[in-house]
Amino acid sequence: LPTLDSSSWVLSAVTGMAFCFLNCSSLTTLDSSSWVLSAVTDMRSCFQNCSSLTTLDSSSWVLSAVTNMANCFQNCYSLTIISNLNFQNITDMSSFYCPKLVNFRFLNYGARGDYKTAIQLGSQVYKADIIQFFSDMFDRATAGYSVLTVTINQPSSKFTASEISVATNKGYTITFNG
Repeated sequence: LPTLDSSSWVLSAVTGMAFCFLNCSSLTTLDSSSWVLSAVTDMRSCFQNCSSLTTLDSSSWVLSAVTNMANCFQNCYSLTIISNLNFQNITDMSSFYCPKLVNFRFLNYGARGDYKTAIQLGSQVYKADIIQFFSDMFDRATAGYSVLTVTINQPSSKFTASEISVATNKGYTITFNG
């Protein structure tokens, strides 16, 4: 299955999308721009191992009911763009690994106290996007939540102490591999 026209799908009553496109390794194109996901609560492994998928337009997605996105984007090796994902109510985003992700926007990352994640940002992610990510993070320190770790596969020398402090002051540990 290399492509799927889902532009006319009506998903407003769908509550579960767990494993929906799991292992669709030949899928390169999926029009998700008009999806209404306001009732979806579970997106576990939804796109896991979609290793040929390059772009996912999530700009219209409303994820206010979603709590579980564990492995949702795990091993999406070709995915370069994800736009405007709001993590407000998500408790589990564990095993997020998209090594070619360049253009992304994650809003309210870490907003729940019981948040579970293993997020890694690849070596090709633009510094400006990482700084924007730090700015969009939920302030866990003020909320009294536990510290989360974000791994960036880039050298720490690319970032100033003040750039990193945007995240650390909000209750995150930033580690660098590069």
